[in-house]
Amino acid sequence: MKLHFLCPHHRQWLADNPHHALNTWLQSHDKAAALFEDGDWNNALSHAGCALETAEIALEAWPDPPPRIINRYADNGVLLAQLLRERGDQAATRAVIANCIGRLERLMFATGNHRAVLKACEGLLRIGDATGWPESSLTDATHQSTHLLHQQLH
Repeated sequence: MKLHFLCPHHRQWLADNPHHALNTWLQSHDKAAALFEDGDWNNALSHAGCALETAEIALEAWPDPPPRIINRYADNGVLLAQLLRERGDQAATRAVIANCIGRLERLMFATGNHRAVLKACEGLLRIGDATGWPESSLTDATHQSTHLLHQQLH
């Protein structure tokens, strides 16, 4: 399941201008967190989704992000998953968790920054545990890699 929050025009513009993606991501994440705290979950969901999509674009252009950016990405995934869970959309919640952990896994192997990535996965795994994730419909490879990440964290 692929969730889309950015319109195709903005997604392409950010992909063509990745230096703008970082600021857009951070601003969208901060706005989503503030809206979440205010109880405005629908608007928070839109901002969190846009932030996560923008984060993907920013991380594609950033070969070795520092731990604070890795943590911010995971925090963004947790926020979006929480908002989707509050709406009762378990499938989308699980998809966000799987997507984020998969992205972090690729980042870990590409950068060798195992400690930061594994630490960043903790929040995603906690919310995943609360939603009954991983589910049996995940591919064996995704399930195995997630299981390995979970084992390394505990």
